[in-house]
Amino acid sequence: MKNASGSSIAKLLAATIIGVVLIFLIGTAASGWQNKTNGDNSGEIGESTDNADETDGDTDKNEGTADNNSQGTIVEPEEPKPPEFINYLTGLETSAELTGKLPYVITVEPYAPLYGISGSEITVEIPTENGETRFLVYRTDISQLGKIGAIAKTRNYISQIVKFFGGILVANGNEDIVSYSSLPSTLHIDLSKNTEYIYRENGKNIYTDYQNLSTIAKNQGIDTTTYVMQQLPFDFCDYFENVEGKAVANSITLPYENNETKLLLNDNDGTYLLSKNGRDKVDMLDGKTASYKNVFILFADMITYEMSSGTETVVNTASRGTGYYISNGTLTEIRWSVEANGQLLFKNLSGEKLIINRGNSYIGYYKASESNSVVFD
Repeated sequence: MKNASGSSIAKLLAATIIGVVLIFLIGTAASGWQNKTNGDNSGEIGESTDNADETDGDTDKNEGTADNNSQGTIVEPEEPKPPEFINYLTGLETSAELTGKLPYVITVEPYAPLYGISGSEITVEIPTENGETRFLVYRTDISQLGKIGAIAKTRNYISQIVKFFGGILVANGNEDIVSYSSLPSTLHIDLSKNTEYIYRENGKNIYTDYQNLSTIAKNQGIDTTTYVMQQLPFDFCDYFENVEGKAVANSITLPYENNETKLLLNDNDGTYLLSKNGRDKVDMLDGKTASYKNVFILFADMITYEMSSGTETVVNTASRGTGYYISNGTLTEIRWSVEANGQLLFKNLSGEKLIINRGNSYIGYYKASESNSVVFD
């Protein structure tokens, strides 16, 4: 009995111990599960909070980025920069090779078929004889010109203009009536003394080409590659600016006695198209009409002589006078003068040096006493 009772007590004690252990283990597991659940929920909430904080942080960062935008952290588009190499006659981009070269200044007949006029940096028109005119065509790059002309004679008052802008004068002889100081031979190619480098068409029109002019320049020791920039009579506006005048001028008519000149604004590109006697002056090389961003009308003193062959006009290009600057369909009154140092100078009515648009130019000399006959529309 004693052993049986002791055994029962031992079994009961063991079962009790096992039950306590199981309850302890189950309680511990339940507590751990509850903690885990609370921890996960806490983590989720924390994670959500973190996300919210992170979102706020992103907003802050974005706001910071936006703030930094104005401070240059994120670079805004840069303002366009002017080109490195500028053609001094037009103020426009050119190549490094051409930026320092002397231009050729070709004296041509306006009435003959013309080659090389459409790409000119400057074209000057000036009266000569019997109510007619001649062109001075400035071309820095003639390397693509397989034909140049028709080439005319010069006079010293025409050659004087070359000094104002710089360059190598190309002409077929000289026919002076009244002499001014002429160009040195190092800046004058006279084709009448180099007849092997010219050819004629229609019995009278004289032409040459790039290769021939290069050969003559080399033979005369003319250096076209080193040039000290000429001080121009005007200054160009800032590269991306635009100059406007005060009056409307969509067309300009210069009623030269026997060959009216007209310049008509082309709405497509804002240049003025050149015509003579109602016909566009087309470059026979490329089929383009000569056109110009800037137009200058210079009223000058002129003397007309009666000759056995007709009339001869001498233009005083070394004096002073009034005139107009036309660009973008607008007109500005100007004053021009040749200073004591021989520099041509254009000024506005306030006496300041004229500021013009970048681009090529037409310059027409016209008789001062007949300035009212020039028409602007």
